[in-house]
Amino acid sequence: MTACLFGTYVRAHSANRLLREGLAGAGFALVECHEPVWEETGNKPRRYFGPLSLARLAARYTTAARRLARRWRALSGPPPLVVVGFGGQLDALLARRLCRPRAALVFAPLVTLSETLVEDR
Repeated sequence: MTACLFGTYVRAHSANRLLREGLAGAGFALVECHEPVWEETGNKPRRYFGPLSLARLAARYTTAARRLARRWRALSGPPPLVVVGFGGQLDALLARRLCRPRAALVFAPLVTLSETLVEDR
């Protein structure tokens, strides 16, 4: 069976690495629909949450979402399982729109968006 790792997740994050290894260990053939957005934003100083920075980030994510949609449509048939890993809160919404009803969608957030943006600050 094939599983698609979908989104803008950070590939090197341990949670996402474990997802990849776990799926491969369970016998899934892996396909990746990935666009790097968050790899470059590991350090988030105060100005990261400023209006100009957030506008740039929104534009980058919008571009990445369009590329992800094109990659999804270019697959030779949708895989039966789509996995959105850690850091993919926005990606889960996009994946739901693109993948349903043909594929099962699994979201492994590790933390909520509220915890990331509000409680960690």
